[in-house]
Amino acid sequence: MEEQLREETWKPLWNFDLTDGRDELNLAEFPLAAIANRVPQGQKTFSFEDQVWDEGAKQKVNRKLTISGSDQFGLPTARDNDVLLALIHLTKCRNSFREPTVHFTRYELVKFLKWDDGGKSYRRLEHSLNVLASVTLFYNRAWWDLKGKSWRNRTFHILESVDLRGRESVGAGEQPLSSLTWNGTIFASFAANYIKKLNLEVYFQLDGAAARQAYRFLDKRFYHKRRWEFDIRVFACEHLGLSRSYDTGQLKRKLEPAFQELERIHFIKPMSRHERFVKRGPGNWIVIAEKSEKQIAVAEEKGLGRSAAKLVERGVTRTVAEEIATEFSAGQIERQIAAFDQLPKEKRLAIKNGGGYLVRAIRADYSVSPASKLEAKEVLKPREIQLTVEDRKRESRRAYWKGLSVSEKAAIEKLAFEHADSFVLSGWERALESGSEALTTGYRNTIIDQELDRMLCVS
Repeated sequence: MEEQLREETWKPLWNFDLTDGRDELNLAEFPLAAIANRVPQGQKTFSFEDQVWDEGAKQKVNRKLTISGSDQFGLPTARDNDVLLALIHLTKCRNSFREPTVHFTRYELVKFLKWDDGGKSYRRLEHSLNVLASVTLFYNRAWWDLKGKSWRNRTFHILESVDLRGRESVGAGEQPLSSLTWNGTIFASFAANYIKKLNLEVYFQLDGAAARQAYRFLDKRFYHKRRWEFDIRVFACEHLGLSRSYDTGQLKRKLEPAFQELERIHFIKPMSRHERFVKRGPGNWIVIAEKSEKQIAVAEEKGLGRSAAKLVERGVTRTVAEEIATEFSAGQIERQIAAFDQLPKEKRLAIKNGGGYLVRAIRADYSVSPASKLEAKEVLKPREIQLTVEDRKRESRRAYWKGLSVSEKAAIEKLAFEHADSFVLSGWERALESGSEALTTGYRNTIIDQELDRMLCVS
């Protein structure tokens, strides 16, 4: 196996796209390492815990992760966390998570991590690999089983085994390859695709360990919505790893540099100290993080329009979001998104499928109240009596189309494309070129609907 790998063209890790990294979603939720590069002497364990709403069980779940270090190698530190992400990227680049065993050279990992090419760095890497192979993770109802759709108890090491070979020097690609094997629990999660993209180029630009952990955690959370409010102690101590002995003032001082770094890279929206940290009552402080407009624009550049990107952030699948953005006006979509965002927190949490609920709200054109603090049933409820103009159009089209024969439908479709306005027609052509079946179908339906409206004199 080693001879075969050496004979192939070896593409070192740093030559792969750093912006296309990966992160396992369970590992992004709680810190796996101390926030510093050194653990207090004598400390053998640390733990993190929080409470989340389990939509399947319809109840709150107390989650806890306990991390126990070995006597010889101790607990993971911030640098070990960096090595872990490098190993995930290594596995993605080498075999796309098809095999738990991955071959590598120590030199490529040291260079990828931008460590000095000296003996100290190689010893540091060896120590990190030993830490990841010896540390034990105890997930108490905190490991999400994608297949079972539930929070599970899991106990495991991160790496099952490590086989390190002799040190490689610059350009020495013919020396024996090292290898590692992932633990079965983590690799099963990789294989189940319970992973997300992580821009490692951005991650390694961040100086502070708190900023790096906040980037991972918020990058996961921003997938669901663009603005989050957290209890300051839960966010800082349980998800970033700051000391529980800090008072609120100390936590704010420790968090500020991390947020400033994330603002500097345009990851989160800039806020003043008073906007970032808000007092909700005696001893009750929250911290607010909102995805920056630049990040929204990046999503748009990757093929999603602004409205579709906002839908994806709130749990709608990309395909459905593209269909909705094509079928309905931006104003109608934005109106329902705003109403959804204004729902009280407990009401949003009680909705089993927020993305599905939002899609239904847009399709049915739920009535939107201007009051932002009303109960969910008062903010959004179906219009059961008065149909909107768009409702009347849609019903007329559906009734007429249903009564047509196959040949009649084909003739109308031909006319529709002949009469289509240039803007929609160019969108359909771009969709064809992109290969997106959902987007192509969405534009085709829009073109046909416009022709039906002309035929039926619906305005």
